[in-house]
Amino acid sequence: MARKERPIDLGAGPLPRFAHELRMLRAAAGNPTYRVLARAAGYSPTTLSEAASGMRRPSLDVVLAYVGACGGDTEQWRHRWHELDAELRAAVGPPPDSGSPGPGPPDPGPPDPVPADLAPPEPLPVVTAVTAGSPDAEALAVPVPSCGPSSSGPSSSSGPLGSVAPGGPAARRRLARRVLVAATVVSVAATAVGLLTERDPAVSRGTGPAPHAVTCPSVGPEARFTGTTYGIGARVRSGAHLDAPVLSMVPAGCPVGFTGFCLGDTVLDATSGTPDVRWFTVAGGGVMASGIVHGNPAAGAAPVDCPGGRTPPTEITLAAEPTPEAGTAERGRLRLRAAGRRVDVVGFAAYYADDSRASPRWHQLALTGPSGPAFTAEWRPARRHPPVQPAGAVLLAAVACLGGDGPTDVLDVRRVAGARLAAPSRPLDPGQRVAAGRAACRYPDR
Repeated sequence: MARKERPIDLGAGPLPRFAHELRMLRAAAGNPTYRVLARAAGYSPTTLSEAASGMRRPSLDVVLAYVGACGGDTEQWRHRWHELDAELRAAVGPPPDSGSPGPGPPDPGPPDPVPADLAPPEPLPVVTAVTAGSPDAEALAVPVPSCGPSSSGPSSSSGPLGSVAPGGPAARRRLARRVLVAATVVSVAATAVGLLTERDPAVSRGTGPAPHAVTCPSVGPEARFTGTTYGIGARVRSGAHLDAPVLSMVPAGCPVGFTGFCLGDTVLDATSGTPDVRWFTVAGGGVMASGIVHGNPAAGAAPVDCPGGRTPPTEITLAAEPTPEAGTAERGRLRLRAAGRRVDVVGFAAYYADDSRASPRWHQLALTGPSGPAFTAEWRPARRHPPVQPAGAVLLAAVACLGGDGPTDVLDVRRVAGARLAAPSRPLDPGQRVAAGRAACRYPDR
């Protein structure tokens, strides 16, 4: 099940700061899942996730594989890892000899310049228009951040990034790290290699007079629905898979016209973190991952064929077992498990009344990707419905979803019967099936 990473305390030392910088690199690459990164890195998703956890120092080989999979500059990150290694060794070094006098105040000589190999890349070309078939398909005009006083990430400064950093060695190390992150973000945005996610696609280069000016593509009359790009833009690919060639980039904040959608590789929704297998077919050619666009097709729309597309889900089954830790306070607590054919996203829902005076309705329990060979969630009756609920009146459903607000009619409904599930007393009518699907596949927090 996809989940958000543990927050990092940036004031807790050099290791959490290093992990934060790795996460920034992954975010600049579009927040690919660790399973996707593992395909290119050659390490397991768990190993890559631990590298950015901030709990322990990752090996140099793992860091370079992580950075390479995200499209970052491995040589710059090699220097950054050695800097981290030196900081950690200094933190646990031997105590000073108590018999020898301590060092005197440091000589206030001029600070060293930032190392040349950490200097930022050349400024990117001015961007003036989006071209669907642009050959230089990965250049992105992003202002190069520099190292102001803020500790929350790259920021602007009045001086050049390669200038002398005041404040002694610690300040110079912080400056070098910020330059590295800034340069990496720009490098990832502009790289021509096929990054494994859909958040920093390509725009065409131009020579117009206005720096960073962009033109959104027009929305033609053939569009059946529209979506808006956000973050740092969205790639248009030739097929519905993450290694398909990039045709163009649409900058952030642009409306895009779509003629329909097909099914392809799973991409985590960049806002909610939930999985989505829909790829919108762009009017004019190509496809764009749904997870990086604000917008959805009309309810009830069916998927179409596209290059690299997949067939829709065909069946799903729901089972349950008591959780080992369920005590008397939560008697009836169940671990739900769903599995099916061609199923990539599952929504779970429960049908019960909120109180003794209300009518029963469907409530979402979870919207998940696979956790091992199956999809899992938990049903906690002590929290989910009041004790006055009649025995056997609670229904649970597992629905094959395409993403947030993307239900299908492939679902399995069971009745809670103590510590197990049983078939419902009667099949759901069409209206209840629709309601169950909408609730189970609801976009989180909507």
